[in-house]
Amino acid sequence: MHCWGRIMKFLFVFTGGTIGSAVSGDYISPDDNIPYELIETYRERYGLEHSYDIITPYTELSEQNTGDTISKLIACVCDAVADNTEDNSAQSSLADITEKNMESGEAKSYDGIIVTHGTDTLPYSAAALSYALGNDCIPVCLVSSNYPIADERANGVDNLHGAIRLMESAYEHGNGTPSGNEKQVDELAGIAVHRGVFVSYRNHDGMTYIHRASRLLETQAFSDEYYSVGGQYYGRIHDDRFVRNGLYREASDEITPFGKVEMTDTCHKIMRVRPYPGMSYMPMASDVNSSPQESIEKMLANMDVRCVIHESYHSGTINTKLPDYHAFFQAAAKKGIPVFLTGVSEGISYESTNVYEQLHIIPLYGIAPVAAYVKLWMIMSNTMTEVSGSLDIQSEDYPVILVDRLKASLGGDRFDN
Repeated sequence: MHCWGRIMKFLFVFTGGTIGSAVSGDYISPDDNIPYELIETYRERYGLEHSYDIITPYTELSEQNTGDTISKLIACVCDAVADNTEDNSAQSSLADITEKNMESGEAKSYDGIIVTHGTDTLPYSAAALSYALGNDCIPVCLVSSNYPIADERANGVDNLHGAIRLMESAYEHGNGTPSGNEKQVDELAGIAVHRGVFVSYRNHDGMTYIHRASRLLETQAFSDEYYSVGGQYYGRIHDDRFVRNGLYREASDEITPFGKVEMTDTCHKIMRVRPYPGMSYMPMASDVNSSPQESIEKMLANMDVRCVIHESYHSGTINTKLPDYHAFFQAAAKKGIPVFLTGVSEGISYESTNVYEQLHIIPLYGIAPVAAYVKLWMIMSNTMTEVSGSLDIQSEDYPVILVDRLKASLGGDRFDN
């Protein structure tokens, strides 16, 4: 498809995953040839006149995703976006592409970046790229596949098609241009059209949906379908064209994107808690001579916990009648450890939520649990010295910057009912 009389140029970033794997014996494993087969299969099915470069920062099944691999992906994509906007030579991961383009005399600016990724940890990398880049850059779209490309059940080629149609639509609106000088703004949604980070994914209803990457929820057990927070996807592919979801809304970035964050082991200092009937907040090995709160304080200190991400049931609730419930939150407050509650929406709530404020629980309204975790991880990686476990949650020294950044809209992450 030609856009404005010009063939577009993409950067493919291959990272492995099922979409970059093949069946070998009884196992699925990464295959260096599969990424090229993906493009050729796409070309045979849909045609591909656009030009592209390929780069592979790492090759791994996505269940092996770590802070190191996410950091490599962030650096690679951020370099490509920076090259596009600043017209400077990339460092490190894009050096080979830079040299090749200089020799050929080609312009290196891209109209879009396509990241292939495995499905298991797709929401984590998607959120990280959203927070690194924000929602005002050339379109970056992650694509994956529920089965290896050679499997007739695989949705990977259709997911790639959704990404390309999105980018073609972005270019038609002037938002795939390197400068962005002619970009159009959707006044109703309050955003520059088709800029920022997305995920393209076809569910079993046969529809390929385009999700804002920061709003992607994790899949359910035994399911390979993806959904956005509140069911509010960004758009979909209909009649072979990208169509915006008229109900989609998002705020512009309220803080500066984080850029090339080195995802440090500060994630070990974040405790994630998921509620379930029969759960206990007490340590498995408690001191019989200590009160429940004292036992929990010791556990938090021994684990060097600095923050807690506490998920909720679908209605934004947790069990507030558990015997050790108050002990856990009071222990966290005493240690100066902020507790953030995800899965909650603003508005009328159940009566069990009225104790949140008195126990210093901080609701993160309208943010996907995975996105909240990744956002906190990235903030702490950048500002670890500001997040001290010894701070009193009531004191003036409490790191307000942490709370403000978590609550601020970035990369379109905040869903409002």
